[in-house]
Amino acid sequence: MKGPVSTNLKASFLANTKGLTQVQIDWLTRRNGVPPLALAYDGDGYGWPIGAAKVERVGRRFQFRPEDGVGAFVVIARDDLGGPADLVAYEPKAGWTAPWLGAVPLLGLQDLLAQRDDGPLRVHRDMLTWLQDDRAGVVILAPGEARRILEGLTLQADDLAHGEDLRRLLTPPRPRIMVPALSNLEAA
Repeated sequence: MKGPVSTNLKASFLANTKGLTQVQIDWLTRRNGVPPLALAYDGDGYGWPIGAAKVERVGRRFQFRPEDGVGAFVVIARDDLGGPADLVAYEPKAGWTAPWLGAVPLLGLQDLLAQRDDGPLRVHRDMLTWLQDDRAGVVILAPGEARRILEGLTLQADDLAHGEDLRRLLTPPRPRIMVPALSNLEAA
């Protein structure tokens, strides 16, 4: 079912992205080991499975900046039922991954239940490593919400340093506990 949000996402994706050039395809596939089918995958035929756009990072999100932004790759992120829910950009020079709307906590959320049966859930550092793994696993976009979804699961990190980063990112902060000062009690 395509409601207003999915229609707006489709329009925004098509209006703000372009198809990949051969140079970009070669950079992803030949230089970075992304399987060609990972570039062609799109669950429901929304235009370009991966688009190229000029963007700017603003906090934990990105904005389209066609005039003066930096080059990035953009994919459609889906909700847990597979419906279009957000756009996610990966800027290769700085290496950041960020959502546009912040509507989903994980890139790859639609495959989360199926991946639980296959052993540890692969959690990737960024969209590039997710693409290299043929879009298997997830990328954390919103740590607080992702913490609740991933609680109790066995996770597989990209490497040791990434595993340490995930532990810090997904461990809830300890509560601050205050104890009232003891007052001097006088005997009556």
